[in-house]
Amino acid sequence: MKEDKITFKEVLANGGIRRFLASAALSIALIALVIAYSVNLYRSAGATPVFWTMLIISIIVTVLMIVFGFFLTTRYASRTTVADRLNAQLSSAANFYICLDEINITDNSVVPIYNANPAIAQAVNSCDHNMQELFYGIMSGLPDSPTKKAAIDFCNLTDPDSKFANSNTLTLEYFSYGNIWVRARYVVSRRNKSGHITHVLWMLENIDAEKRARDLALSRAEILNHQMGSIADIYMSVYDFDLTQDTFSDVKAANARVVGLIGENRSNGQQTLIDVMKQMVSPESLSSVLDFIDFSTLQGRLSVTDTITMEYQSSDGHHRRARFIASERSPAGRLLHVLWLVEEID
Repeated sequence: MKEDKITFKEVLANGGIRRFLASAALSIALIALVIAYSVNLYRSAGATPVFWTMLIISIIVTVLMIVFGFFLTTRYASRTTVADRLNAQLSSAANFYICLDEINITDNSVVPIYNANPAIAQAVNSCDHNMQELFYGIMSGLPDSPTKKAAIDFCNLTDPDSKFANSNTLTLEYFSYGNIWVRARYVVSRRNKSGHITHVLWMLENIDAEKRARDLALSRAEILNHQMGSIADIYMSVYDFDLTQDTFSDVKAANARVVGLIGENRSNGQQTLIDVMKQMVSPESLSSVLDFIDFSTLQGRLSVTDTITMEYQSSDGHHRRARFIASERSPAGRLLHVLWLVEEID
């Protein structure tokens, strides 16, 4: 990730201009002192080698002090600017959370950072070195749900080193007060010299809308999968053909003879389909079937519809229906993938 650079304009705007002017004023005063000293030395001793030596040394020292002073002031202002940026970024991040607090595991206390919920703010502010007991009481009072026990276990910080053995961040989604879903997150923020965890950040985020939308999408996906499974039961064979790569993959392969003819091959999709149909179709239907499975004409035949079908007689005398379904197109409308389906219609 590219790091944003601190500009000179930002440095000056963040107090750098004041420090620069102070440094410049000090430098002018030093120059005035050097000039006064040089004039006095000239009057008393004349333009001697000592005079010129002292004058040159004084000028060099003054210039160095100006440069050094400017460097120090801009460096300090740069650090201040970085700190202000970080504070602004942290403030923006805090706006995502209901609460953001630091837990001192060592003395069993909580340091409030940001609490938008008055009830949470009151609970945190009432903590008097009883953080663990406070958290346990809050989680024990949650509405009954399958996530309640996990929430109670999640707030237990009696052995933080084991709890965070594999990661510095832990998260849990649970059903909370007010019948809303929240996401709790721990982030290790401090360790002692021995590496043991002493402080963690506790963050709570309202994810009710996100969680309910996710659950709804999952429910719809499960229903769709069930429906697709029911539809797939109609077909003997279902294969997905990639027209760009000329490869294919199995969706359903219930016809043992077709499976045997294909073997392990999943490349050369067009030729594989031709070879299989030559074995599976009666001589009377073969010519029509070969025209139907010609990939080179599929784009045109599926340009105004998403599916085409044909009926034929198999080599063992059964009547079957073959179908192509356009399953993926490019933004320009070019056919990329098709499903090939075969069903028994005797």
